[in-house]
Amino acid sequence: MRSLGESRALLGESPLWSEDRQTLYWLDLRRPTLHSWTEDRGEASVPLELQGPLGPLVPTRDPGVAVTTDVTGLHAVDLATGATRRLGDPFAETPGVHVNDGKTDRTGRLWLGTADDDESEPIGSLYRVSVEDGRISVHEVDSGFAVSNGPSASPDGRTLYFDDSDGERILSYPLGEDGRLGDSAVFATFDGESPDGCTVDAEGALWAAFWGGGRVARFAPDGTQLAEYAVPALHVSSVTFGGPGLRTLFVTTARKGLTDEQLAEYPGSGGTYAFEPGVAGLPETPGPPTSPDLPGTFRPRWCAAPYLSGRNVLVRVRGARRRRAARAPAR
Repeated sequence: MRSLGESRALLGESPLWSEDRQTLYWLDLRRPTLHSWTEDRGEASVPLELQGPLGPLVPTRDPGVAVTTDVTGLHAVDLATGATRRLGDPFAETPGVHVNDGKTDRTGRLWLGTADDDESEPIGSLYRVSVEDGRISVHEVDSGFAVSNGPSASPDGRTLYFDDSDGERILSYPLGEDGRLGDSAVFATFDGESPDGCTVDAEGALWAAFWGGGRVARFAPDGTQLAEYAVPALHVSSVTFGGPGLRTLFVTTARKGLTDEQLAEYPGSGGTYAFEPGVAGLPETPGPPTSPDLPGTFRPRWCAAPYLSGRNVLVRVRGARRRRAARAPAR
């Protein structure tokens, strides 16, 4: 495992590989910065005029443009210059939480997970963002998480993986062609470490980073751990495939929350790393466009998704949140 540069992020996260540019991008969520790395030019960085904490860095259908979030909403980011453009704030009516992670599935639907600002109360949710009838629609599809992380879809697009980080477990959901989720199942549980960002490889295995675990691990579709790799940082935050043939696994890490003693033991904390695990990844599917000619682009309406029978869930009612027992058969 090799280091990609000398910079050390406070909270390195959201690695994104651009196949067109043969460039890795990632964020420092707490000190809003866009980092990039290429094989020939090495590492570079540019400050972002955003307010931390930032959320995921997700590709869009607009060339060279990604989407991220901060406390003021969704923003388009020009990956070449770091220039940002505010798109709106679909989570303005959810005080006390922030978007923590997100990724697209195989069709380009965007999945976003929120977290409690204090990362202690289970008030975060999982959302689906999609284009429907020429408009951007946001659906709350599950809730009850203190820290949401790493949504990632299986190669066939039929399973969505999701990390309940504070609960120290990974969940899996059946994913329908229309974007609806079936009932969640526990994919894997852990003791004393939190699964963070994740991705899948071309063979259908899930790769997860472990906050507090100093490692990344590979899991079979049934949740069995197949392999693990030590990382020179205690807090490992996310992973993605890139490089020639998508055969390199890139790993981001953080310094946030470490004591002086831990930093002395893990001086590489906050660095970004790479290695070849012997398996290829899959390209990320671009999400919704950010161009203003799409009616309703990132000015979403809340759409109530059907929920599991008898489950108490939070639903949107005229800009407020209220609790009800839903009786629909499936998500």
